[in-house]
Amino acid sequence: MEEQLYERTLLFSYCKNSYLFYLKGAIMKLTINNITKPFLYYNDKIIFRKNNTFFEINRIDLIEFIIKEFEDNTIIEKLLLKKTIMVKFHISNNECEDIINELMVAGIITEYIDKDRYYTNTLFFSLFNNFNKKEYQQKLLDTEICVLGLGGSTLIIQQLAALGVKKIVGVDFDSLEPKNLNRQVIFKESNVGELKAEVLKKNLMEINSDITYEFYNKKITSKEDVDEIIASSDIVILALDEPIIDSEIWVHQSCKSKNKILISGGVWGDIVSYVWFDYRNPDTPCYECMTRQSISDNPISLDYFKNIKGKCYPDFNTTIVFTASVLAGICVSEIAKIVTNYATPIDSCEILEVNTSTWEVNRTKFTKVEKCSLCNSLEFDIGRM
Repeated sequence: MEEQLYERTLLFSYCKNSYLFYLKGAIMKLTINNITKPFLYYNDKIIFRKNNTFFEINRIDLIEFIIKEFEDNTIIEKLLLKKTIMVKFHISNNECEDIINELMVAGIITEYIDKDRYYTNTLFFSLFNNFNKKEYQQKLLDTEICVLGLGGSTLIIQQLAALGVKKIVGVDFDSLEPKNLNRQVIFKESNVGELKAEVLKKNLMEINSDITYEFYNKKITSKEDVDEIIASSDIVILALDEPIIDSEIWVHQSCKSKNKILISGGVWGDIVSYVWFDYRNPDTPCYECMTRQSISDNPISLDYFKNIKGKCYPDFNTTIVFTASVLAGICVSEIAKIVTNYATPIDSCEILEVNTSTWEVNRTKFTKVEKCSLCNSLEFDIGRM
């Protein structure tokens, strides 16, 4: 990535423009943000790097003074820091407020928080908005997620447990088999033969015991089954294997009727695909809209869908741990964006495909279809496609 330094008034010159947000509350405790270290002296200026961007500090005397203050005290209340700077450099309250604000925008100083289990999460979020890092984590901790199918999706669940959410609900009816261990790494050899829904909670509690886990040993056979399980969840992850197409229809019907966010993805060989549906918006295209577009792009798809609909292929799985991990990383990254808005997520109803052999990436947007039966609250009938 090419990196350049541009002019900037007051304290900094840096590559990206930033909006100024004034700190609220004089009792806020501040500290040096470790992610901006080390500082480099370069051509009579101080340079530091944050998130692949170089920042150039023009007021060396002021920055050296502030860094020294924090080295001596580690944590300083905002009001005390303001008074110290105002006395030392004979500047007004507003000028000092601007300086502290720019230091926050640049990420040199940050609000002090305890080094709890989510501390590193907030360091990451501070790269994008140093003012809202705690709020981003709290939004995650207020989120309930339901996972339908506890196979390869357990990699997603593991990451969600590490990330920190309020509650994870899940459902599956399978027992763990040796063939699952190539990718479902939350499970152990000693768990073979046990019900996934029962052993998963125990293993997750060793990762993050602050989260509420509810897992049910149940086979999904209808939309009504889905309605019951996802009722209180904010986000639903579709990871059901069977019955093919029918299970997807049930989940989409339920999420659409309940205005839920639905995350969907899959692995076929070396291709990883991801898409999400924002059913909070009644005009969001649905699963049938997506299927109709696929059929229009490739007419043979209709016969293929008709042939596999309602069927089960228990050994029809080529997923290996690294392709499943790529999908899990995409899903959890996008969930974090959707929940916190720390960055812009992929558009709803835009299919992301990643070839894990070549790292070629394709993105395809699909739109609402007027004749869609699901969008018109009619029963899905593949014969009308």
